[in-house]
Amino acid sequence: MFDPSTGETLTRDAEAGAALTRMATQDREEQIAQSSGVHRGVGAA
Repeated sequence: MFDPSTGETLTRDAEAGAALTRMATQDREEQIAQSSGVHRGVGAA
């Protein structure tokens, strides 16, 4: 749904979307860090 006078979407919360993107990025960075740690631990053994 759009506002006919501005063309702006009425069904999307830009700030909520940005917050979800930040959270997903942080989660992914943590997964990468954990994965890197596991590989180092296995190689060191």
